[in-house]
Order: sequence, then C-alpha cells, then structure tokens
Amino acid sequence: MAQSYPAARILFTLSVLALLSILTGCGTAKLTPPNEVIEPVIRVNELPWRLKAKDPPKEGAEAAPWHDELSVELDVLPGDAAGLKDAIDQHRGPAYQAAQALIKEIQGGVEKSRKADTRWSILAIQVGGAKAQRNSIPTVTAELGLTKLYARRPEIGFENVTLEQAMLQLAQQAGLKFASPRSVNPVLSWRKENVSVIEAVDAILNLHGYGRKITGSYVQLALAPGQFKTRQEFVDGAVQSILNYGTGLDRNVAALMPMVRVKPAETEKKDDKDKEKKKTDEPEPGPSAPAPKPPPPDLSEPPK
Repeated sequence: MAQSYPAARILFTLSVLALLSILTGCGTAKLTPPNEVIEPVIRVNELPWRLKAKDPPKEGAEAAPWHDELSVELDVLPGDAAGLKDAIDQHRGPAYQAAQALIKEIQGGVEKSRKADTRWSILAIQVGGAKAQRNSIPTVTAELGLTKLYARRPEIGFENVTLEQAMLQLAQQAGLKFASPRSVNPVLSWRKENVSVIEAVDAILNLHGYGRKITGSYVQLALAPGQFKTRQEFVDGAVQSILNYGTGLDRNVAALMPMVRVKPAETEKKDDKDKEKKKTDEPEPGPSAPAPKPPPPDLSEPPK
C-alpha cells in the first residue's frame, strides 16, 4: 500500500490540474499563418439579351455602345420563356467570354496598382444579375475584405480555452479589435483545417449560441458600365474605385463584437415557420396600411 501512495498522489494532482485547466480556460491555441494571396471568386451571372439588328448600321450612324458585348445577342425572338432560356444558353458564349475578360482585366489592373503593404484583398468580382433582362446593362460588383480575416489557413485549433480567449486570439490574428461580451464564458475545444478566421469565428460562436458583428472589414461596390463611353474608361474607373475603397479598408479600425442570441438558432427557425404560417391567415395590408419597405443592406460585413 505504501508503494501505491506516490502513484495515487500523482494521479490526483494531474486530475486537479486538468480540472483547473478546464475551469480557468488555460488551454492551447494553434493558428497557422494564412495564405498570402486570396484568389478571388470570378462569377458571371445571368447577362442581358437583345435582338440582333436586321439591317447594318447606316453610314454616319452612332456606333453601338461598348457594353453591348456583355449582352447575349439573339437572331429571333423566342415564343415563350422556355424557348428564351434555351436560346440564351445557346448564344451566350461570346458575351460570357467578354464578361470574363473584363473581370480579369479589372483584377489585373488592381493587382498591378495597389501597394504591397495593403491589408485588403479582392474577395470576388461578378458581372450580371439573377435574371436575364432584355436590353439592360449589367452591373459589375466587387467585394473587398481584410486579407488576414478571409484568407484560408492550413489549421485553426483550440483546446480547453474559454470562448473569450478563442475570440481574442482570432481577432488579433485578423488585425481586429475585440469587444468582449458581458456574458457566460464557456470552455471549448475546436479544430478545423483549411479554414479562414471569419469561418472559425462563425462556427465557434454558432456552436455556443452567439452571433457576431464585424465592422470595418468588408465592402461591396457596384460599378455601372453604362456610365462610361469606352471599355477602357470603364476598366480604369473600376480599378480606381476598387483602390479607393481598399484605401478606406486600410484606414478603418475593424472590430469583432460577439453578441448573445436572444434565442438558439433552432428555436429561431421554428418561430420563423410559425410566423410564416400565421402570416397566411392574416389579411394583406390595404392602402391605409402599406407594407413596410425593407431596410437598406448593411455592407459592413458580407451576408451569411
């Protein structure tokens, strides 16, 4: 019995240390360095369409606008919606190639002109919208974000750390200020490979019933080809606009603010279904009670 006492004491000591580690959140964190370059998402959505002119342009007539190259040209007007979709799919090749080339040129101009010490990257550039419309002009949309926040890392992991410690580590790695919520502070363990800081933040907070707000880290801008007389003028204007917005991100003081949810995510989904069911039983608002307009989008962070 005397020989087993040291072993029992060691086991007891280790158990106490493990318990203290959990209670105090004294654990480990692993955040590997992020990829230095973010490859932006290049997306061509639905482009507008137009009918091909039957007669060649008359001498001295004004040339067609340059952005016509971003429209799908059809020979004849289809008879129905299904026929229109098929015709667009068959003839969209040249317009989609022109849109991709335009995006690449804008992206190349930005990368060539921006400074090496900038904190931001292009996250995505897209042309077009959700629906193909006749004789319209597509919008070019660019999304920018802080590189260290959105760049993927080989691994992010935590073991026996408090929620506050995990969020503080993630915020510091992404160059964000951190505002700690005055709430419960659970101990957690979490690990994932090939993940960005913002994905880790959302995953960890969601697991513990928290939401978040991140300010000063993301911006979305819409560029209108119809406001420029030539393609080159548009490319130059788009590049300069992106650089200007990127400078704004460099100057921003970005911050991460976890927020306690009023209800768990599962309860929110159930309540939403109940509300939708209740709405079907309610009368439509009349002229004296017009339906409220939706609020403008918050561009301080990308939609989830």
